[in-house]
Amino acid sequence: QNGSACRVTFVTKNGLGAPLDELAVELVLFDKAGLVSRMTAAGFGAMERGKTLVKRFDMPDLACADVARVLVNGVAACKGDGLDGKACAQGLSTTNRTGVTFGR
Repeated sequence: QNGSACRVTFVTKNGLGAPLDELAVELVLFDKAGLVSRMTAAGFGAMERGKTLVKRFDMPDLACADVARVLVNGVAACKGDGLDGKACAQGLSTTNRTGVTFGR
């Protein structure tokens, strides 16, 4: 929690074998009742091939304790020379080290 915002931290790795000019994913946050509380896009920017990147996002006016699930709803942007637009979605895998359910 960062004040009134829920701070979400992602560790991403570009394992596509090519640099990314832009990467963004659409996230859906669910509350404990299973209702959608927030939909947003998280932009990771450019990523070199093999690069690991840590990014934080603050979700304003949201208590972290109220978030039960984070869904990666899809890839909003996947741009890079020689990459098929579907490459990021096909190469996406998720893991989580918190008590919140996270995945596709």
